[in-house]
Amino acid sequence: MSESKKKSGGLILFGAPLLVAIGTAISFGANVMSFQNMVCSIDIAQPGISDACGAMGFGGKPSKTERLAWANRETASCEALRRHIDLFPEGAFRDDAADMLAAMRTEATEVWEPTEKRLVLFLAGDGKSYPGEADARAAAMSQAEAKAAQMCKSFAATASYRFTAASAAATDWPCEATGSGYACSFDGEAVCDLSVRHVQETEVCGPA
Repeated sequence: MSESKKKSGGLILFGAPLLVAIGTAISFGANVMSFQNMVCSIDIAQPGISDACGAMGFGGKPSKTERLAWANRETASCEALRRHIDLFPEGAFRDDAADMLAAMRTEATEVWEPTEKRLVLFLAGDGKSYPGEADARAAAMSQAEAKAAQMCKSFAATASYRFTAASAAATDWPCEATGSGYACSFDGEAVCDLSVRHVQETEVCGPA
């Protein structure tokens, strides 16, 4: 065999793989027939290959930073989607985030918060006399607590309040001695422990 034929044979043997490699590189770079997408989505060594493609801007894949940010975002949060777009304006999930924001809806949630109401309460007493002033005060307090419960429960007649508990708080004890003992009136407040209703509107971006 001549020297020229040997050389040409060697070039063919060496050149064929080189041409294949060059062709593959060109196809990958140009994303011919979605070649990048296919390579970057291969089922082995993931998510490493996808992350590498994303870092180089190939195959429409997210970088590792964006992938983790997307996976760990607050579910159904419109604000989280806005932050993602701000952080990754050219990111792989930008269009998904924009579509979810475009489909945003508002949900109303009923929230009950504890509150306290105080009402003026005065009771003249039950007209009876008691052996000691402490007994007279105790009798007046018992009546005041029953009256306070009645007054506070009236809030629950509307849809805006729920009754929790009631108590009576004295600010003064008008007591006087009688021929057979003591009589006391109650002067103070009815203390109403309630829950008040609020409607909280929230932006929701995500599945219903």
